[in-house]
Amino acid sequence: MSDEEVLDAELVSDDKPVLLTEPAGPMTKLQALAVVLVLLLLSSTILYSMLSKEESVQQIIPEMQLEETSVFVTDSTGESIDVAPIDMTFFASSVGEDAAEPSIGITSTGCVFFIAFEK
Repeated sequence: MSDEEVLDAELVSDDKPVLLTEPAGPMTKLQALAVVLVLLLLSSTILYSMLSKEESVQQIIPEMQLEETSVFVTDSTGESIDVAPIDMTFFASSVGEDAAEPSIGITSTGCVFFIAFEK
């Protein structure tokens, strides 16, 4: 076959509409299929919830008081000492109020500290 030879092509047009885009009442078949699938999903969910209703037995779990071992007091070097923690009351300030800026940190021994001054 040479480069100068011209080939004829035949165009085929398919004028048949796709089946899902054909009208089916006030909407297309694709829209009707979507509505049917939504109704199927909703009805199956409602049916499942109706059939799976079981009386729930509430089990009362007694509260257990655990000894708080995560609270401890340290000295100035960060070593744990056997002293009861100070009973403190904390107040939260809203944004925009005049107050000292708090400081939160962790020491090299793993102690967490919180310092805030009242203005």
